[in-house]
Amino acid sequence: MKLMYFLIESLPFVEISKYTGIAGISLLILFYLFKNIINKLNWPRQNRENAFKTIKLLINWVGVITIISIITYAIIKPKNNEVKKETVEYRVTKIKVLNDSIITKMSFYSNEHLNDHCQGTTPISWKVKASEGWFINQDSINIVSRSERDGCNIGTITDKNKNGFIIEGSVQNRGSCIGPSKDARGKVSIGVEYIEYQLIPVEKEVDSKNRYGMISSNGIAEIFLEKNTSYYEIELYSNKDTILLSKNKLNESSFLIIEDLENNKITLRSF
Repeated sequence: MKLMYFLIESLPFVEISKYTGIAGISLLILFYLFKNIINKLNWPRQNRENAFKTIKLLINWVGVITIISIITYAIIKPKNNEVKKETVEYRVTKIKVLNDSIITKMSFYSNEHLNDHCQGTTPISWKVKASEGWFINQDSINIVSRSERDGCNIGTITDKNKNGFIIEGSVQNRGSCIGPSKDARGKVSIGVEYIEYQLIPVEKEVDSKNRYGMISSNGIAEIFLEKNTSYYEIELYSNKDTILLSKNKLNESSFLIIEDLENNKITLRSF
């Protein structure tokens, strides 16, 4: 049996079988044996009984050879066609995340209003807006100065939000405007300070350790990244070669990266 395996594996039997087929080989063997047996046994001089024995012997031997060929082909073919699966090590070597960094500044707003004579009562509604590209910390709004004449008021803060707020009040004159006499003009003033902030995206490299593993041919590997990952690099070590994949290079050789950054993960696929 070992000798048979040696002979079959030494010869391109499987490759030949792909093109000629076992049936073709069996027929060739049959014709070859039949020709030689006819020559050796001097077929025309055989009687009927010997002829049938010879035919039976031929059939039996061809059957045996055919069965052996089929079994051998079935055993050897998978062995020769087996695809060797290579296992490759991968390692995440770099991860960068993009987070907002906060910068702040102190801002100040001041205003005043003086009524004209005989103006009566004037409602006040001053809108304070955040600087362009900045936001207001609502909890930081603080009145630092205020002046009100009799009958006037100022300093009610309403509609506070990150984009601004409103200062409300009223200015009222005192006295009356009858004849040549004039009323006393109402006046208010106020000073408010508050903190403004700005969000600046800052890219920072974070620890990428403990993100490694093995991947085989036609296999996949899920790799979890950090929240807000903006960049990453993965190295694969294959046959003494190093393959580099990254956010900017999603495929190389027989490897492909499928991104799912909304769920903070990528899938490494080998094909």
